[in-house]
Amino acid sequence: MPARPRCTPTTARVELHGPGFSKVILGDDAADNWQQYLDVMVQSISANGGRSCINASAIWTPKNGDAIAPGDRGKTRDVAGASG
Repeated sequence: MPARPRCTPTTARVELHGPGFSKVILGDDAADNWQQYLDVMVQSISANGGRSCINASAIWTPKNGDAIAPGDRGKTRDVAGASG
């Protein structure tokens, strides 16, 4: 295998990152206690700026989705320093 060229502005690689395909799933038995899992949900989505293949791309729940969504956004501002 040939030697890899040194990284210079003309040979720099572009690294693509995207959200993962992991999901946070709250079953019927946990959906009513979603606040207990909020930190885990936020970290699963926002760790490493949300750009890793290990990041969750969705939260699936049979109920309380409307309550989780604004709670998640508020917690994300606190945890990740996001504005909004």
